[in-house]
Amino acid sequence: FSGMHSLFFPNLYLFSLYQNLIWTAYRIYMSTTEYQQYIARMKRDREHLPVFKYKEAILSTIQNNSITLIVGETGSGKTTQIPQYLLEWSQVTANKKIVCTQPRTVAATSVALRVCEEQQCELGETVGFHIRLDRKITDGITRLEYMTEGVLLRKAMHCAQLNEYRVVIIDEAHERTVNADLLMGFLKNIIRTRDHDKQANALRVVIMSATLDTQRFKTYFDAPPIIAIPGSLYPIEHQWLSTPTKDYIRLCIDTIVAVHNDKHAAVAYCSTVVGGNSGDKQQQCPSNSGYKPDGHILVFLTG
Repeated sequence: FSGMHSLFFPNLYLFSLYQNLIWTAYRIYMSTTEYQQYIARMKRDREHLPVFKYKEAILSTIQNNSITLIVGETGSGKTTQIPQYLLEWSQVTANKKIVCTQPRTVAATSVALRVCEEQQCELGETVGFHIRLDRKITDGITRLEYMTEGVLLRKAMHCAQLNEYRVVIIDEAHERTVNADLLMGFLKNIIRTRDHDKQANALRVVIMSATLDTQRFKTYFDAPPIIAIPGSLYPIEHQWLSTPTKDYIRLCIDTIVAVHNDKHAAVAYCSTVVGGNSGDKQQQCPSNSGYKPDGHILVFLTG
C-alpha cells in the first residue's frame, strides 16, 4: 500500500489510518481456522520445492565461503526460500542483515510480500523492501530486505563497506544489468577488506540465477563453490516456432486467449497469426498435446 498515498491519499495521516485498518483486518483473519489451514498448506508446498532438498548444503556453503554461486531453474524456489533459510543463521541480526537484490521494482515488492506471508509477519517487520522513493523497513527489527539493484548500488557508493549487511544476494545475475555488474565489482573489493575479521565482520555474497555463465563468474570471483539446483516445481516442455513471427505480442495474446477459451483452438489461433501455408503452420505452431485444462498462464516478455 505504500506507493498509493501520492495518488489516492494526499493526506498522509489518512493514508496511515487506512494502512492500520487493513493490517488490523489482516490480523483478525490470521486468527481464523481457515488461515491456519492455509499456512499449513503453504508450509507443505515450501517443502516440496526443489530447493528444499539442498537447504543444509546451501547454508553450510554460504556460511563457510565468501562467495557462492547458485544456479537453479525458474520455479525452484531460490528467490523466496534461500533468504529465509539464512534467517536461521545466528549471525544474521537486525544490525547485520540480509539484502536480496532484484532488477525490477515490481519483483522486489511482490517477493517481499510473499516472503512476509510465509514468515507470518507484517511487511516492514522481519521482512521489508527498499525501492526508489519507497521504503518499508523498521530499523532495529528488519533482518531481510528485498531491494532494487540501483538502491543497493547507491548505498555501496555512500557506505563503502556495507557494514549493515551480513549477506548480500544478487538475484537474476544472468540479466547482466549495468547496476548488477557494478555491484559485483564493489562486492569483490568489499570482501577483501571485511574478510580480515572473519568472525565478526565477514561479508557473504551469493550470486543466483536461473541460467548463468558459470565459467566466466568462476574466473572473476576466483573459483567460488557452485550449487546447482535441478528441476522446477512444475514440468516444463519446450516448443518452438520454426520461423520468427512479425508480431510476437499479438501472437502471445491470441494464443493465451485460445488456450483460456478452448484448448483445441490454440493451434488454430497460432496458425492464423503466423500465416503461411497449412504445412508451415503445423510446423510453426505449438502442439496442444498433453494440455492441462486447469491452471494458470505465465508469459515472459522482453523488457
